[in-house]
Amino acid sequence: MKTDMQPVIDHSMIQDSSDQLVERVIASNIVAGDDATDRGDVVQAEYFYRNAIDLAELKYGGKGAPLAYLLTILADFYESQQRLNDVTEVQRRIREVMSDYVRVELG
Repeated sequence: MKTDMQPVIDHSMIQDSSDQLVERVIASNIVAGDDATDRGDVVQAEYFYRNAIDLAELKYGGKGAPLAYLLTILADFYESQQRLNDVTEVQRRIREVMSDYVRVELG
């Protein structure tokens, strides 16, 4: 029986290490979030962005530039939706995530 359907899992992914697989899934969630945003489906977009962040927290712990980058994507999404309280909360989390990596002294 011939089918035009593509497999859900690319066979090349089977040989990926678990770290590579998690990174691919994180990236896939970001792409899906961007696609949902483009369609105007903000509920679905937020779901995918948060999935990517949850996976990154598991992979990197609660710290690190990759997690901060994903949080920045979420903050930008919230800003585009005029959700300023959410933007402020995510920016606070970004500062917390990067606190061990970046120290800035003011004045």
